[in-house]
Amino acid sequence: MRTVLLAALVAGCSPTTLIDTTDAPTTGSRHRMPWVEFNVWTDFLSLEVGLSDSCTFLEPIVDNHSVSNPPIQAFWVIYQNESDVVDGSQVEDTFWLGDSFANHDYPEIDGLDALGFKFPPPIQQSFLSIEEIVLSEDRRQADAVLGNPLDVRLRMVTDEIDGICTITHTYCAMPCDEPNAELDHIEVELGFLNTVQNVTFIEP
Repeated sequence: MRTVLLAALVAGCSPTTLIDTTDAPTTGSRHRMPWVEFNVWTDFLSLEVGLSDSCTFLEPIVDNHSVSNPPIQAFWVIYQNESDVVDGSQVEDTFWLGDSFANHDYPEIDGLDALGFKFPPPIQQSFLSIEEIVLSEDRRQADAVLGNPLDVRLRMVTDEIDGICTITHTYCAMPCDEPNAELDHIEVELGFLNTVQNVTFIEP
């Protein structure tokens, strides 16, 4: 059953504004970071980035709630209630002109297909507080600190293998300085009134 808290997280509007795209890239590749899932919902938080053809992190070419913490794009993937889909079933032109993803790009979960997306405004991002993002000078490494309740430091390092850009994800639970363990995704256990009971980091 949808709760008041989730209703708050997925309510409201998320206007998208194009910025100056005169010199915007026209090619790139989209990559999913470790996602955040919850024991009481099928909906999950997807964290994604775009890479240039030289495997450097791209800045978004739009201004909306999903890209409040560049170069990361964060949004809900909605499965349960179609009324929660307020940002469509397809999103285009986020990191480069022609960048596109759609509901059918996400896996079936518990017999449900993804319906679409919701960009949570920063004030509603109770489960995803991104406190800091640091990019290396060559834009091939990004360190992000996710605050309470996740309390984790994530590191993304890009590489090129046979002409294809790849990303390695490592983490360490805060307080820490050096992410040194591979990370697949994060599981959050919620209890009464959706208070966080436990956070588990799942390694590959």
